[in-house]
Amino acid sequence: MSLPAELFSEITDSITIVGHEEGEQGARRTQRFQLRTHVTLLPWNDPANAVSVRIRDLSTDGLGVLHSQRMSLDDQFVICFPRGEATVLALYTIVYWEPLAENLYAIGAQFEQIVEQADLEGRQLALAQSPAKAQGTSSRIGYAQVRSRKAS
Repeated sequence: MSLPAELFSEITDSITIVGHEEGEQGARRTQRFQLRTHVTLLPWNDPANAVSVRIRDLSTDGLGVLHSQRMSLDDQFVICFPRGEATVLALYTIVYWEPLAENLYAIGAQFEQIVEQADLEGRQLALAQSPAKAQGTSSRIGYAQVRSRKAS
C-alpha cells in the first residue's frame, strides 16, 4: 500500500527536503526524499509512549527513521506528520532495523494506512488499564501532535 500522491505532496510541502533519489534502486520502487526533520512516533501497542524521531527518508511506500531504541521486525507505529496546520497520522510496519551506534538505530518501515485520531484514541482506550490512565494518554497524544507541528 502507498500514501496517496496528493497527501504525500501535502506532507512533503510541510517539511524540509534536503535531497531525493530516483526509484528502482535495489528493492525500492518509488522515489525517496531525504529529510532532516523530527516527528512524533507512537508505538501502535503503546500509543502513550510517544517519542521524537528523526526521519532520514520518506517515500509513498515507506520511511526510514533514526531512533534511540531498537524496535522489532513487524512492530507497528504511527507517525504524526505535519500537514499545514493539521496532523496526518500514518501507520507503518517495521521491515528493517540496523544498529548504527550505542542507542542509535536505523529503522525502515512500510506504509500500511492512514489512521484517524479517533482510531488511535480508541486503541489506547482498549489497551489502557484504567480510565484515568486512558484520559491522560489522549492529552499526551494531542500534545505530541502539537509538538510535531511546531518542530517542522
